[in-house]
Amino acid sequence: MFDLKNHKANKRTISYAKENKISIDELKSKNPNIYKILNSQEILEVDQSLEAEALAIFEILFSDREVFKIDNSNTKTLNKLMAFPELSSDELNKFWDKLSLLLEQKTLIKKNIYYRVLNNISGEHHQLALAIKSDDWQGQENLLVGPFDSKEAAETWVSAALVNYNNFDYDHVSFNNYYFLDIFSNLI
Repeated sequence: MFDLKNHKANKRTISYAKENKISIDELKSKNPNIYKILNSQEILEVDQSLEAEALAIFEILFSDREVFKIDNSNTKTLNKLMAFPELSSDELNKFWDKLSLLLEQKTLIKKNIYYRVLNNISGEHHQLALAIKSDDWQGQENLLVGPFDSKEAAETWVSAALVNYNNFDYDHVSFNNYYFLDIFSNLI
């Protein structure tokens, strides 16, 4: 268990304390989990079906840290794993390197698992997820859709699928001899 007594609160926590008219020390003592979550760091966006593998790797590497999960299953987006206390850059890279090794397992490649770094307006995000089958796509963004046997098949599907989504754009991604579509919002 991490001792919160000497932990320095981040800006998000200070703002929360001010808005709720509570001192940082009071927040630490009365609501330690809220304090930890506010001071935690996003380490991964992960598909629910891959969470156990990601958590197992994290716990082996950093048994002294706590992980909090932000469940986004109701929004059909990836769940977020948050670490407290924050990891150093070297520790984060070690964790992400171990996650990327999952892709080298042939049984996992067949399931269309991908690991990638996504940079968007809200910053850098690391994702470990399964591609969404085109028949199952329901307007989710920042996830891969596929696989398609050819770039032409992907283009045919996306042309029809995005007719009612004016605020989406896409890129083609080739992986493991298949084509995928990275669908994302074009709103700035």
